[in-house]
Amino acid sequence: MSLPKEIVPNPLVTSTIEIRYKSKLDTTELLPKVFSTFLNDFPKIEQSKIPAELRKNEPRFEYSSEQILVNEDYRLGVGSNVIIFEVASEYKLWNHFFGVVSKCLPKFFEIGHIDLITRIGIRYASVLDKSEGIGQVTNFKPFLNIPGYIEKFENLRTNLIVNDYNLFLQINEKANAKKDDKSISGVYIDIDASYTKDMPVDNDVLTIIDNLHSAQKKLF
Repeated sequence: MSLPKEIVPNPLVTSTIEIRYKSKLDTTELLPKVFSTFLNDFPKIEQSKIPAELRKNEPRFEYSSEQILVNEDYRLGVGSNVIIFEVASEYKLWNHFFGVVSKCLPKFFEIGHIDLITRIGIRYASVLDKSEGIGQVTNFKPFLNIPGYIEKFENLRTNLIVNDYNLFLQINEKANAKKDDKSISGVYIDIDASYTKDMPVDNDVLTIIDNLHSAQKKLF
């Protein structure tokens, strides 16, 4: 089956690649090394909006960036246990995004601070502007179909497993988001594809990233 390269207009509101890892190097030592490594690729710097106390004490912020390096198209977020690539402008298709990651990730690995990679993830979230709802954007019906009841779909959250990959799918009937300073509304579809087996730092990481993208795109 041939998959489309893009959808027009582009519905994406979030596009991220995340690698979680274990390291004995804390951020006071790591961040200066990261800044010097990526100075030419990401010349601007932002501080995380999540306070250090929250990152330390709230499990949901455990893998959040502590420092964010920025260029015109992408953000590179770094913490003591995570590196995150995020699209910061109009999405330039997978070949461009993956090309940036393929160039930058080996440089990050060469710092030599990673003991073990624990999770590789790709997350794409879209808002499809369809006023008639879920029936316009899916080729399946996420309903219980219980006799005697009228059912109105609101949202779906489920895990789908394919090979060694987990795809966490979320669908919301009515969502609102901001894109390019414009408010958009419609059906929200969020797919977080991940590989969670421990692995060493090697070129297989890039292969898994590319495979996760293919699995996520096929599901979408």
